[in-house]
Amino acid sequence: MSENIRRYALRSLRLANQHSAAHRLAKLWEMEYDHDPMLMTEELEERKRLFVQWDDEGCPGNGSDDAAGDGGGARPLPDLIAEPADLLEKFRVLENNLYVGFDCEWHDSIKGVALLQLSTVTDSLLLDIPALTVTKEGCDALKATVEKLFTKPKVLGIKHVIGFGCKDDIKRLRISPCVATTAKSHWFPQDQRCTFEDLRNLVQELNPQLG
Repeated sequence: MSENIRRYALRSLRLANQHSAAHRLAKLWEMEYDHDPMLMTEELEERKRLFVQWDDEGCPGNGSDDAAGDGGGARPLPDLIAEPADLLEKFRVLENNLYVGFDCEWHDSIKGVALLQLSTVTDSLLLDIPALTVTKEGCDALKATVEKLFTKPKVLGIKHVIGFGCKDDIKRLRISPCVATTAKSHWFPQDQRCTFEDLRNLVQELNPQLG
C-alpha cells in the first residue's frame, strides 16, 4: 500500500471523527497522526461549505423561510428508525409526494446496507437496516414500505423515486439480511425490476463531460 493511500485513509478517518481507528492505523504503519482541534474546526467549516447542511437556507432544518411551507418552522434532525412500528408510522410522510430521494450507506464489515435514507423536500427518514432485519416483524415492515416504494410507487402517490449512482445501492439492498427463507419473501425486490430514476444518467445525457 502506497504512502499516499495511507495518508488518504488517515485523513478520511479524521474527517469522520474516527480518531481511535486513525491512531491505531498510524501506529501500525509507523506514521504520525495529527489530531489538531484547530485543523478539525477548519475542516468542519470546509465540509459545511462543500455539502448541503440540514439547517442551510431552504432546507428543513432552517426555520427562517419555512422550507416545509406549513408554518411549522425548522424541522428537527430525523431519528434513527430501528423499530417496525416506527417505520410503519413514519413512512406515511413520504406518501403523496412528487419526489422521494434515496441513498444508502454501508461498511464492508457488514452484509448489505447499514443505513437507508429516504427523503422528500421537507422530511427525511433514516432506516437502521441491521436493526430492522433481525426480526420477522422488521422484515415485514420493510416489505410493506420499502419494497412497495421501489415496485409500486404510484400506489403510494409517489411519482418519482430518485437516486444518484444507484447501481451499488440496489445491489447492496438486495443482499441485505432478511429472516425470510426464500428470495420471493425478501423485503427488497430480487428478480422484480425496481422503479427508480438515476440522476447520474440524466447528468450524462445533459453534459457527458460531467457524467
